[in-house]
Amino acid sequence: MSAEELATQTEPTVDGTSEPSEGGFWRRTSRFLTELGVTAGQAAATGYQAIDPDVRRHFGGLPLMALTALSLNGDSTPRALADDRHRPLVYVHGLAGAGSNFIALRTALALRGRRRTYAIKFQRTQSLETLAGDLALYLRQVIGVNQLGDSAQLDVVAHSMGGVVARLALEDPALRGRIATLITLGSPHSGTYLARFANTTVTRSLRPDSEQIARLDRQLPWPGLPDMPRLVALWSDADMMLLPHDAARVDGAENVLMSGFTHYDYLIRPEGWRMVAKALGM
Repeated sequence: MSAEELATQTEPTVDGTSEPSEGGFWRRTSRFLTELGVTAGQAAATGYQAIDPDVRRHFGGLPLMALTALSLNGDSTPRALADDRHRPLVYVHGLAGAGSNFIALRTALALRGRRRTYAIKFQRTQSLETLAGDLALYLRQVIGVNQLGDSAQLDVVAHSMGGVVARLALEDPALRGRIATLITLGSPHSGTYLARFANTTVTRSLRPDSEQIARLDRQLPWPGLPDMPRLVALWSDADMMLLPHDAARVDGAENVLMSGFTHYDYLIRPEGWRMVAKALGM
């Protein structure tokens, strides 16, 4: 029934004639709006249920990730930090990320005593090779500014693209012996088909058929110590940013399934923090 029909609806009077009924109009209007609301609600619920649960969880975590990126901070140049009786730990963010993405994980590990930590800040317009060179330089600066010995080592935790950058940095033989443990969180070690939807220098390099991914493949099976650092690769069967999901696995590495994790859950869920701490021997 249209609004015009509702407005002209009449009710019989005592003498048998009809005249517009204001009360009847509002009752019918109320019923119409109620039915419309119920129909709209059912349609919304049906549409919501039609969305893949992994996609719903992924977008559900975006507001929290956005909060971690507000400052977009990171350490362009590392400074000396007090010895916490652990190896210095360097965090490496992913594509369009920031050092502040690690604030929750960094805080969780600091509460366990891991306080000499750094988070590199990448420039967004560079190639993977340039980023790898910047990371290698940054790691050497961390060693130098803390006056570590020739045999001192670092640990690295890298999210998403950061894991690919870290492995490319390890093409430098002099750097391999300076990293004890590399932990990757949802990194596209085999590339991701999702990168086909963008056409930038970096995203082209993250495609499965790229030259950069082929270079990573030549490192496999992962040899581990003493030729390479110990590699722990956390991956998820619900990570919608990695297609296929097992692209985050590395042949020969310690692959840990974080079932149900979204691409960002590694950074914001306590289960992820605990797994990173465990991999670091804490």
